[in-house]
Amino acid sequence: MADQENQVQEQAAPPKPTMCPCCGHDGSQIVRPSPSDQQEYIRCLLAGRPFRKVYQLYNGQLKLAFETASATQSEQLSGLLMEIRQQRFGDGEVTQLQDAQFTGLVLALRMLCSLRSVNGKELTPLSLNSSAELMDAYKERLGGKDEGLLTLMIQVHLGFTKLCSLLMASGRDDSFWKGAGYV
Repeated sequence: MADQENQVQEQAAPPKPTMCPCCGHDGSQIVRPSPSDQQEYIRCLLAGRPFRKVYQLYNGQLKLAFETASATQSEQLSGLLMEIRQQRFGDGEVTQLQDAQFTGLVLALRMLCSLRSVNGKELTPLSLNSSAELMDAYKERLGGKDEGLLTLMIQVHLGFTKLCSLLMASGRDDSFWKGAGYV
């Protein structure tokens, strides 16, 4: 009888939300690094070069390659993003809409900074010298793109970022080193 009550309660429980309210990432999709990703990641770490991954979409008709940023590049980008925020909003109150729009811009700029090729065409790394140069590069490279394509590119980049986080975290796990071919 108690088992039947537990089953009814479990069936009646509403599903847990899986979509991130900020970025729309589907949290129900578990990303697991493949053995080849693990091997390449550790090779990159040991060689002191960025980890690169190519994503093929629409049966290979769209190919996007992303690379990890160095600590210096990440720090420079963070500083420029804070500068852009200050230029746009100053010290005043920011509405929810403004904050959401700025979050979208931040996601696009972060994606743009790690985007290394589109359909095999290599892109010159962005100059992170000034916020004006960064915004010019944004307008030049993404300004004319369809909004749906930009959203897709950002979602793929979020997946790349998640993969990199998992690769970093899994380095503490002994099974990671087996998959990377080192145990």
